[in-house]
Amino acid sequence: TQLQQNPMLLNPAYTGLMNGWERASVQHKSQWVNAGTKFHTTSIAADINFFKTKGGDKAHMGAGLQLYNDIGGDSKFGTKQMLMNVSGIVPVAENHTLSAGLQIGIGQRTGDLSELIFGNQFNGNELDPTFPSNESNSLVSFVYPDLGFGASYRYGNNKVGFARDDAMEFKVGFSYLHVNRPDLKYRLGFKEELFSKFVINASFLKDLSGSK
Repeated sequence: TQLQQNPMLLNPAYTGLMNGWERASVQHKSQWVNAGTKFHTTSIAADINFFKTKGGDKAHMGAGLQLYNDIGGDSKFGTKQMLMNVSGIVPVAENHTLSAGLQIGIGQRTGDLSELIFGNQFNGNELDPTFPSNESNSLVSFVYPDLGFGASYRYGNNKVGFARDDAMEFKVGFSYLHVNRPDLKYRLGFKEELFSKFVINASFLKDLSGSK
């Protein structure tokens, strides 16, 4: 819900694209906590710049690490990811910057069907969890590789920071994720495909001079 605070997950080209030299973020979201079935999403990310000058007017690199964990439902069906990003950042003119990034990582899917209740456990009046479901706990844990890349353009007057003075920034990016379309093997003998994903986003920031 605050994806702008997790730029590396949005686009690998945003790795190291910041006013500064390092950045870290921790995010956590819990949904429907009082409903008995819980959904938790946690993300930890950090990125840093290399070869960046004080004025930020020379080509430099960014590198970052993203850890992501999403668990949902009584089956504890979840996705874990560790993603490593590297980017190249090139100022092409005053206030204009282009960047491109590559994302390489691994993901893991897990789940446990033994905690679920199925329709064939209906005893005539209600669902009875003590009734045998006759369903096999066939979900398997598996690991898969994940690849992505992205590019971005940023206009900024280099005054975007804590002490703003008529600051303005515009940023637009494009990323292509799950390029390798990895196989998802939830059950033995069966597999699905994680489809590729295109992401296009833009943001605009304008400080109103003389205002609070």
